[in-house]
Amino acid sequence: MAYLLEQGIPVDRILLLTFTNKAARELIDRVQNLIGGDTAGLWGGTFHSVGHRVLRRYAAAVGYLSEAADEVGAHLVHVSTDFVFDGCSETPYRTDDEPRPLSVYGKSKLAGEEAVAGAGGQWTTVRSSWLLGATGANFVSTILARARGGAPLRVVDDQRGSPTCARDLAGTTADLIDIGATGLVHVANGGTATWYELARSALEVAELEADLQPVSSEEWKAAAVRPRDSVLDVGETEALLGRSLAPWPEALRAFLTGGAA
Repeated sequence: MAYLLEQGIPVDRILLLTFTNKAARELIDRVQNLIGGDTAGLWGGTFHSVGHRVLRRYAAAVGYLSEAADEVGAHLVHVSTDFVFDGCSETPYRTDDEPRPLSVYGKSKLAGEEAVAGAGGQWTTVRSSWLLGATGANFVSTILARARGGAPLRVVDDQRGSPTCARDLAGTTADLIDIGATGLVHVANGGTATWYELARSALEVAELEADLQPVSSEEWKAAAVRPRDSVLDVGETEALLGRSLAPWPEALRAFLTGGAA
């Protein structure tokens, strides 16, 4: 919200709803306190019965916000995720491709999208992926911290997506609002990478050496159910803006060296 206000977007035009990984993790922590469960197991789609209750409440909350925005004439911006797809497509996902979420997290985000679209009013749903930001935990900061600690790194090399810096996401979203874009859009930095390729690039930019080895999803055995290939097609967004979105290696370097990403 602060970045959008810095760009001169009037606050009365925007009701910004952003559920980040950090916020989702905080929600899971609260659920864990209630049921005494395993946070790692909950995160990424194995909420079981508790997760389905969270899903329904999430969708209802987004619906209430959508209705409130419509009542006051505000423009609702809802941030969603590549997790609404199953990762089986051989081409980047377009906005008109059918969502097939694998996890409760993905299903909750899709339910939010549907609540926004069904409430009426002026809205924009922005799907993004593999976010990196200056605050909160994210994949790159975790990799660098473990490398500095001398830990061996085993990183999945058979899942592919679109790494995206949060500042680029915020700036592009502000640009879309400024030109009056509505409906469903995809925003991600250009290009694709696996988690292993992203980790290797981050280590190179940070000039760190580490014992980095690629592994398969089966070898990693993560509790999270993640799409194998969730690359987002940003062609429609680039056409709307009349410019290309920054490639992820450029955004990653700017992010790690204190640049504009």
